Amino acid sequence: MTEAPAELPRFLRPLFLIVDLGFIAYWAITLAGVIPDEYLFKNYDNPILSAWNWSFLPLDLAISATGLSALRRARHGRRWRNLALVPLPSHRARA
Repeated sequence: MTEAPAELPRFLRPLFLIVDLGFIAYWAITLAGVIPDEYLFKNYDNPILSAWNWSFLPLDLAISATGLSALRRARHGRRWRNLALVPLPSHRARA
């Protein structure tokens, strides 16, 4: 007998949306180049730091995709936990 998928706790939905849409918004703004120079992080023009920052683009977008997919699956009563757990070990700090 197959067990029903666990329900998504109410507090997780807004957190997922903030993080996942925040990553997407950050990269869209960064790609568009609309952040004024005075708001860029220190040494933004340093090629090493710039490469380090851009190296997170695929990871951040993958995290957003799995998080938003987990929300969609939970809304339709499907298993969502495996998708939601993918980004947890990937937590890191930005400069």
